[in-house]
Amino acid sequence: MKNLFIASCFLIIVACSPTYYAANTLNTPMISEKGESSITAAGKGGMYELHGGYGITDNLAVIGSGSVYAPKSLENGNGGSGFLAEAGVGYFNEFQENILFDVYGLLAFGSMNNQFPDNNEKISARAFRLVIQPGIGYMHKYFSASFNPRIAFLNFSGINGNLTYEGVDQVQYLTDNKNNFLLEPTITLRGGLEKIKLQLQYGYSLNMSNPDFKQDKNILTIGLNFRL
Repeated sequence: MKNLFIASCFLIIVACSPTYYAANTLNTPMISEKGESSITAAGKGGMYELHGGYGITDNLAVIGSGSVYAPKSLENGNGGSGFLAEAGVGYFNEFQENILFDVYGLLAFGSMNNQFPDNNEKISARAFRLVIQPGIGYMHKYFSASFNPRIAFLNFSGINGNLTYEGVDQVQYLTDNKNNFLLEPTITLRGGLEKIKLQLQYGYSLNMSNPDFKQDKNILTIGLNFRL
């Protein structure tokens, strides 16, 4: 059995077969007024993420995220690394007390580099993601919950390397499947103190254009949210 280590928040380590996409944590700041800000540190298994949001007017907010994938090296010195940068702007409206609707448009850029010194194989690529992210949530001083169905277009470019898996050229495979449309519904729960809360996010990544694409379908991260 051969391991493939695809890094960044787009790509992950797997044990049995190449996996080329894993969704990062959705940035769900739940901004409800001008001047309000939200900062979240989250991640899982070698993925480290920082998310932020700020209300610039009574109904507009900006958000941004930075993510790195820096796991421990695999056996025999194999390993990889990567990053993701994402930013966007959105509209929010607290249309009932404690009930918030928002929708964000985001652009993300990332890259990955994977090396396998034991068999002298590697693969690397750049990634671009365009996102529309609506959401509806409930906010309380000590608890909040939101539902966000992220809709994304994912594109890989600059693909190069010499990796082969089960007789298939993986550079050609990723080139043939470089465009993907994704639906990623998630639930984000936060609980704790007024200014700091534990965050748990769970969801599912559905590839609507390539159902058999080599990707991780589960979204599950944990973090801390700070409201300022």
